[in-house]
Amino acid sequence: MHAEAEAERLVCLGMSALNLEEDDLSRMIKSAPAKYAIAWLVRKHTSVRTRWIKDRLQMGSATNFSDYLLRIETARKSAWGHAELCRIKGTKLPRR
Repeated sequence: MHAEAEAERLVCLGMSALNLEEDDLSRMIKSAPAKYAIAWLVRKHTSVRTRWIKDRLQMGSATNFSDYLLRIETARKSAWGHAELCRIKGTKLPRR
């Protein structure tokens, strides 16, 4: 339960860094770079299950989830997901 609370906090921080509202998640495609940037943040800092992340961010089955996380983490400037991940990484993660 503690991990899910921390994951939810990080989702909110990530959404704030990307100027997203909750309703935006349902309007975005399932493989949107913004969703993967937030997923990267949650995965990096919590131990929640992948299923929790995919459900919370409305990513569907996301069969290539780990591949996309690696892709976004290693993205070069102007590549898919680079801008979103930079905004996420630039966010100061306040302690609880």
